[in-house]
Amino acid sequence: MAKKVKFTLSNTIASNAALVQLLGDFNNWDIKNAKSLKKDKSGNFTADLLLEPGVYKYRYLLDSIQWVNDESGSYEFDTNIGEYNCIVSIEADVTKEAKPAASKKEAKPKAAKAEEIPAAKPEKEAPKDKEKAPKAPKPKSAKPKVEEPAPVTPVEEPVKKTVKKAKAAKSK
Repeated sequence: MAKKVKFTLSNTIASNAALVQLLGDFNNWDIKNAKSLKKDKSGNFTADLLLEPGVYKYRYLLDSIQWVNDESGSYEFDTNIGEYNCIVSIEADVTKEAKPAASKKEAKPKAAKAEEIPAAKPEKEAPKDKEKAPKAPKPKSAKPKVEEPAPVTPVEEPVKKTVKKAKAAKSK
């Protein structure tokens, strides 16, 4: 679950800056996705971010030219750039995740109230002697597929003639 994290850069570090931006692992160090900090009443620059649990490296960029760190005291040396980055660690809230969803009371099923149940519609009365009951519609049945007889092939023609000749020979 994401947590709201407040980032603060002291006015002593950024006293002359017109623009303070926050970059780090959470925005892939992309200047286009940088979070701009706002100056509060005391002159400090602040910004709030929603971050998932994890460890993030970050730095502040002043007026798009000067990188600075805050006074958090948590730093890590980055050998790729030869500078220290600030570190923030967001821990998962274990107590909230460990609780079951229905931890207060088990929900008891509520008794249904008579007025909540819609009344059943009365069935039509049975027809009187003189009246005929309406007939139910006949269900549509699938028509069986009628197969066409196989066409007579030239091979069968000589067989028919041979059979006719054999019958004629027997009758003589």
